[in-house]
Amino acid sequence: MDTRTRRLFASKPESMEDLLGQMTPEIYGNLKTAIELGKWSDGSILEREQLENCMQLLILYEARTLPEEFRTGNRLNSCKS
Repeated sequence: MDTRTRRLFASKPESMEDLLGQMTPEIYGNLKTAIELGKWSDGSILEREQLENCMQLLILYEARTLPEEFRTGNRLNSCKS
């Protein structure tokens, strides 16, 4: 885990609003990469709980900062079964 992301998680924010307020585009990118690869930038594996928490944080961050067409899962509606 990189230093900025480590600081974010170590800060123990009071609320989700506080946590999201501390997020930066760089931290967002680091989380997204960690989710995609299943490991942190230092090579350590994301534990299941970490993965779930990172995914939730990523989705909340995207919902507040990105236009809908750029959010995770946006194209799922266009998938044919």
